Amino acid sequence: MNDDRWELFSQLGMQAYQNGEWDQAVQAFEVTVEEALKVDPPDLRLARAFNNLACALSQQGRLPESVRLQEQALTLSHQLLGADHEIVAAGMLNLASDYSKLGRIAEAEQLFKSALTRTTVSTEVRVQALENLTQFYMAQQKLPEASEVLQELVDLQRSNPGGQAKALHMLTHV
Repeated sequence: MNDDRWELFSQLGMQAYQNGEWDQAVQAFEVTVEEALKVDPPDLRLARAFNNLACALSQQGRLPESVRLQEQALTLSHQLLGADHEIVAAGMLNLASDYSKLGRIAEAEQLFKSALTRTTVSTEVRVQALENLTQFYMAQQKLPEASEVLQELVDLQRSNPGGQAKALHMLTHV
């Protein structure tokens, strides 16, 4: 694998993604996958490449392709880092979002909840998981569940007044 090439295309892909240039992001991330596949045994760059490509494909509405790559990224991350790592939890959130978009509601809910059970997850990832689960429940018209998750989010955000205000604002809409 050419490390410099992988890094260059990873940066180009991220830049295109942040600019909403989905076709360019997909093309760049496809190169990162090609490069990362050359490493034996696979390392975390392959999981990252799969994840990044999947996110760009999801933005294009190419959900079945995105899910396949997200599942591969999650499996590899789990093997390399263990079940409790926050990269694994973040991967669960990405996959759960795609499952939800595809109407795979039970699987999505299980992944959202499972991401929250990881013990070594940062507050930032936990906040994202709670926000995503809230939005998921609201889309399913499960307002008592959304309210319960938002209460947990309010408690988690006690030391972050802006985040707590956002959570309280969301709670008023439930």
